[in-house]
Amino acid sequence: MRIAIQVRVWITVGAAKLWAKGRVMQKITVIGLGYVGLSMAVLLARKNEVRVLDVVEDKIAQINARTSPVADSMAQKLLDEDDLNLIGTTDPKAALIGAEMVFIATPTNYDEKTNNFDIASVETTVALARDIAPNATIVVKSTIPVEWPQAIRDRLGDDSVIFSPEFLREGKAIEDNLFPSRIIVGDRGNRGASVAALLEGCMAEGHEASVMLTGPTEAA
Repeated sequence: MRIAIQVRVWITVGAAKLWAKGRVMQKITVIGLGYVGLSMAVLLARKNEVRVLDVVEDKIAQINARTSPVADSMAQKLLDEDDLNLIGTTDPKAALIGAEMVFIATPTNYDEKTNNFDIASVETTVALARDIAPNATIVVKSTIPVEWPQAIRDRLGDDSVIFSPEFLREGKAIEDNLFPSRIIVGDRGNRGASVAALLEGCMAEGHEASVMLTGPTEAA
């Protein structure tokens, strides 16, 4: 059974890669300018139109001035040298109108008193994205509980929200996204394949990584 699933996954991802090569750049929004959101925004902006949304005005001013708002060994180099299609804003409508894909990288701190992650920022951001960009695929990069991806789908009644975990080191996030060992996307359908193809497009030229499309809870 596991072998059959892997075969379907690889065929789907391969088809998505071919599809992605033939289409124009996508309009992408990244919400949250921590080290995860920054790395996604910078790498995606090399081939796509990217808008970054954050509530901290200083971070937005820095990204628009092409100054890294977080410490990352490669971030400033790419901001200085690459031709990035990247704009930052604190205005949700300016960031989200027309977005085809939304990446959420807001903080979900662990609460030792409740033994749970505080996912309030993710819940709020998902609702905001669905309100302003109702047709967008929403990719959650924040750390969330295992059961949350399926629970949010059940609540919304569709598959628009996908969890894709990060395997990044703080301060080395761009390097780790350029040279990942694996890419995991919690959806086996067309949305998941499209997300996987987009993430593969962030990798360094010639680099190869294992790509797996899973069920919603398997990715968490």
